Amino acid sequence: MSSTPIGPNKRKIVLQLAAGGLFGFVSAMAVTRALPHLDQPTSPGAAALIAIGLIYAIMGLFVGLGVAFPGLGARLLNVVDRDDLADQRAILTGSAVSCISLGLALILLALAGPEGQVSNVLAIGTLAFALILTTAITVLQWRRYDELMRGISLEASAFMAGIAFPAIVLWAAFSQTGLAGPIDPLGLVAVLAGAMLVATFIAAGRRGLLLPQ
Repeated sequence: MSSTPIGPNKRKIVLQLAAGGLFGFVSAMAVTRALPHLDQPTSPGAAALIAIGLIYAIMGLFVGLGVAFPGLGARLLNVVDRDDLADQRAILTGSAVSCISLGLALILLALAGPEGQVSNVLAIGTLAFALILTTAITVLQWRRYDELMRGISLEASAFMAGIAFPAIVLWAAFSQTGLAGPIDPLGLVAVLAGAMLVATFIAAGRRGLLLPQ
């Protein structure tokens, strides 16, 4: 008979949801205070991009907090114990840095533009830096990935294409035929970033990695 403790796993789900919700709320409030114009997007695309950027940034901060404090991370992150967290420390750190940098870059991009509240040079520079940093982290960490992690990464890329391609094509078709407004550049970036986020969760969920260990 299996001796897997079902009770603790259920409690871990509740703990993760509660802690994640509280951390997300506090982080969102902190970012809103740091960027006063965050709640005044200039377009629907900007609003969507800000929301997605916040999700990326908060996810990165949450994981980073768990890595910085292993005792807390073993309870809040989806790892077996502190030893498992130590084994995955490098990968989790890279993921946290990537999410934080991309999240902040997307938020700054949404706040830039002709009528924006952020310098265009700052927004583009931050985005370029985040993309280069994320690419470098992915390349350097690929060798650390086991077969499972590589499979999830490749599946996530495939799912992203499957989500983003029809969404963008339909949007372009509706715009071309006058059934929708012109394609919003920020909305387009939001679709791509959101598709990557959803695709990652789908790929991880298919492998059972969203369940507490």
